[in-house]
Amino acid sequence: MSSQEIYIDLNVGEELPVDFYTRLQFPQCSLHSKLPEMKFEDDYAGRDSDLTNKADHRILKRQSKILRDYQQQIIELKSKKEYEKLLNVSHQALAFVNDSFIFKTRFLRQYDPTLLGYFSLRGYRMDFLSALQYTTLSIVNSSLEAAKILKNEDLITKWSKTGLTINLWIHKNRGCLNKLGNRLDLSSQKNFTMTGGNLCHLNNLIESNFSETVSLAAMNSNQFDEAIHLASQSLTAVQMTPESQLAFKSAAFKRLNNLGRLAYSANQNENWCLSYEGFDRAIKLAIEVGIEPLEIWRNLKSDAHQNYLPIEADLWNIRYGMLSKGNKPLYIPVKQIPPKYPRRLLEKGVEGCVMLLFDITKEGNPKNIKVDWSTNKGFDRSAIKSAESFLFSPPYQNGKPSGVKDAQTVISYKVDSKKSRSPDYAPPGCELIL
Repeated sequence: MSSQEIYIDLNVGEELPVDFYTRLQFPQCSLHSKLPEMKFEDDYAGRDSDLTNKADHRILKRQSKILRDYQQQIIELKSKKEYEKLLNVSHQALAFVNDSFIFKTRFLRQYDPTLLGYFSLRGYRMDFLSALQYTTLSIVNSSLEAAKILKNEDLITKWSKTGLTINLWIHKNRGCLNKLGNRLDLSSQKNFTMTGGNLCHLNNLIESNFSETVSLAAMNSNQFDEAIHLASQSLTAVQMTPESQLAFKSAAFKRLNNLGRLAYSANQNENWCLSYEGFDRAIKLAIEVGIEPLEIWRNLKSDAHQNYLPIEADLWNIRYGMLSKGNKPLYIPVKQIPPKYPRRLLEKGVEGCVMLLFDITKEGNPKNIKVDWSTNKGFDRSAIKSAESFLFSPPYQNGKPSGVKDAQTVISYKVDSKKSRSPDYAPPGCELIL
């Protein structure tokens, strides 16, 4: 299996600048601290709806059955710990995907989700095509896990890079980059349409796993520039999801690993700014989660400090790692009253979460509250009602009170009567899927 090439036939178009994510995470370490405003594409789904072909949709439905069969085989082989066979089946599944409509841009543009319907996947409402694209990602992720168990470094790298290719295709063709750009004030387009919003969320979660794995391989091969940029990509992927709030410790340890590798790679490259800032964040985050920072982190940070004078105003949030642009003041919650659990959902034992978007006034009060996404619409009204009572520390920018646009927070709903669980437990659809 290791001699076989793992190939996904995707047209991803123009690549992102190689240092895109590093400049997002550490703008103070770039010669050009402010990223240029970019034009990201909308979700291509249904863009050419006048060309919709029902026969092609019927073909996709048949193709979905074949892909699900492959997925079921992989699940069974995983349970039997037959990892070599699992990798062979995954290879066959990928070859099938290459010949299918699943990632064909022509089909995506004329795709009509109403013809094939919607259903719930891992607690998320998902259209038919988005679910197949996520299923493909899941197959690649299962293959990566099998390669790790077999300790086959060549396959670990190949499957991770294949996953990253799919991640990039989804980012560029399903509107996910627009979502990122809009959140960080990088996009020139403030109003955009998305069919695959939940796909973007799940894509980010798996992307953080793939990029972290390739970053480690690059560091071990002394390819330090690549290690830095991939670690930054993994950090960004985690931070674009609510998991840094819902499953804080799980996300925090992933960020710690990435920060440590990034800072070490920067040290080897004599990039003293990235080395200092990376170790500084890793040390602060370790203290936040209650563990003793590695002594080597402190020593290498001190070494970097001999060649770098840090700026005082760093708006990075220690606990959640939220990247914050210079024109977006940091906001910290000081009062959050728990939501009232919707009675019908509580009686049925339904758990879930809601991602809210809102603005924050100069006084720290939320306004213009709306739902970005939720695992069950039955939670929406309760979440909005709860958010109306929130209070944030007054946002400051350049020493002056300043409002915040497009703030985000996640409200989760857990049934207390469930059996004892970890404090980091997240409801279905809200967990860190890695």
